[in-house]
Amino acid sequence: MAGMYVEQRAEAQNISSLPGRGLVSMCTHDSGLLACDGYLAGTMDSEVWARNYSTVEGVHAPVAFCVPKEIRGAQLRALVVGWYAGHDDAMSEPAGRGIYRALHDNYPCSSTIRPIVSAPVGQSGDGKQ
Repeated sequence: MAGMYVEQRAEAQNISSLPGRGLVSMCTHDSGLLACDGYLAGTMDSEVWARNYSTVEGVHAPVAFCVPKEIRGAQLRALVVGWYAGHDDAMSEPAGRGIYRALHDNYPCSSTIRPIVSAPVGQSGDGKQ
């Protein structure tokens, strides 16, 4: 029926009920590693595709994080689990939010590749002491 289409926009979206502590558990047990990697990859993909979609629509949405292509698998898991170790407040929040925070804290889009493991005390990681 022509002319009967009414546009409806979603005002909210369901998000995963997995809390940060559940993600950490998944990412630190052998039986959960594949699921953890998939969850992390899905979160990273959603940021990339949201950015690409916003560009198609002519709107340039803020970019939450820019993880270098080389950072995957065990390195990414270690980064996220390590971030959670210092952010108890995020353990009860949705895991996706914690992942965004962890990746933004470590790889803001103005960054270059930085080490995942902190440099020893007295070293800044850039050769200066």
